[in-house]
Amino acid sequence: MTVFFGRYENKMSVYENKMSVYENKMSVYENKMSVYENVVEIIVLIRIFCYYKNVFRKGVLMKENVLKKITRFNNEVNTIPMRDWSTEEMNFFFSVLTRMRDEGTSSIVMDKYELAELARYTIEHNKRYHDTIESLTKKLQDMTYFKKTSNSFVMMPLFTYFEATWSDDLSDMSLEVDVNKRFEYILNEWNEGNWTQFMLDEFLEVKSTYSKTLFRLLKQYKTVGKREFNVEEFKTLMNIPKSYSTGMITTRIVENGIRDLQPYFLNLKVKKIKSNKRGTPVIGYEFTFKPESTEKWQEDKYIKKSRFKKPNRKAIEPKWFQEKTSKIKNSNQSPEQTQDIKESIHRFRNS
Repeated sequence: MTVFFGRYENKMSVYENKMSVYENKMSVYENKMSVYENVVEIIVLIRIFCYYKNVFRKGVLMKENVLKKITRFNNEVNTIPMRDWSTEEMNFFFSVLTRMRDEGTSSIVMDKYELAELARYTIEHNKRYHDTIESLTKKLQDMTYFKKTSNSFVMMPLFTYFEATWSDDLSDMSLEVDVNKRFEYILNEWNEGNWTQFMLDEFLEVKSTYSKTLFRLLKQYKTVGKREFNVEEFKTLMNIPKSYSTGMITTRIVENGIRDLQPYFLNLKVKKIKSNKRGTPVIGYEFTFKPESTEKWQEDKYIKKSRFKKPNRKAIEPKWFQEKTSKIKNSNQSPEQTQDIKESIHRFRNS
């Protein structure tokens, strides 16, 4: 019996040594898993940081691009006649106004690519680009602001200097523009309710010159949602030839303008105002649309919630350890045996 118990004790001792080695290995494994989890968490945090950094950078750039393409000017610009202007000339002119916004009376210089990008103009032929700029320059020479009151009248040019230069092969071109100092308030001083504002890209998308002018006139009342014109006023502001009859104005300009501007004015409609005289002639037009609300810039408007989730740092325990732990609740062992198991678990967790 003594020999038997001796062999048994030796086997138990060997078994305990193996269990001790195994627990040591598991402790090393647990430490490695803990390090791995920390590394994973650091990687996730770095990815989250890079994600928000890129989103923030894109948001800032988007904000800057949006602000750069806001066209804003005093309402008096809408009274300046633009007869015989082409669509491209209008696009370039209001692109220049957008570039000059908030610049005071400082000279601005634009190369052909900056102006083309702002006006969304595709440079396929330098000659055509050159001819358009030259034609615009000549029209600006004749472009004069005129204002008359009961006791006075004022007439002055918008620009005091407008120079276009180019190389012999037209590969390089640039513009230099100076605004009239007396006209500075037109582009740089904003009194609430006395200016017109719109997104340049929307204006550029409108194809017809008449629709472009109507676009500006309605944007002047964008927060009101209603603009009424008598026929003579409409002819003057829209630069309509005197030879156009009321019927031609309605079909060629008003109805086409409603169709062209539908994407930019919600529920845009027009009502013909008729006289009570014989034949009920049209004496005016009433345009209505849903008023636009002015919003402040939201700094986090373009920042979406992160799709990364915080990792769950639940400890990974080996199967044998989980089984050993569960036996405590469902075993009929003596208190001494239970205490031995608890101490073993405690040593394992703190090793």
